[in-house]
Amino acid sequence: THKYLDFNAGRDFEREIVVKVNVPELLRAELARPRWKGEHVALGTNTDPYQWVEGRYRLMPGIWEAFRDFANPCSVLTKSPLLLRDKELLQQVAERAPVTANLSVPTRDENAWRQTEPHTPHPRARLANRNTEQDVWRGNYQRGQSHLPEPSSHECQFQSQH
Repeated sequence: THKYLDFNAGRDFEREIVVKVNVPELLRAELARPRWKGEHVALGTNTDPYQWVEGRYRLMPGIWEAFRDFANPCSVLTKSPLLLRDKELLQQVAERAPVTANLSVPTRDENAWRQTEPHTPHPRARLANRNTEQDVWRGNYQRGQSHLPEPSSHECQFQSQH
């Protein structure tokens, strides 16, 4: 996306965030098209929809409302516990269509996190919401799996620290 917009894919990826502020309206228009067949829509496969700018623009509630109103199957992959802000809307979507939320936690290792995801919520913040998410999704919750090499791939790193 950044190269398409003539940004530097390395340096600008962390500093330049493009926000399409009319995305809920554009999504509604697409979902209303007669040729749209209600295919599953996956959010967060290219860019995390709950980046820090979501706190400012609050676009996701309008997106979830569109999926709810059109009963369109959807999923989200995010690194942000901000997802839980929208839990009531996601439950409404789930009443009308399949929805899955995935919270990515590739590592709990402090050094690995700082090196690979320096501008994301701390893994402890993501894991702290694990039980709440399981209550919200009632079976649709999928725990993140580690994709980084040792020491982050130990199953014990995903256990709760209560």
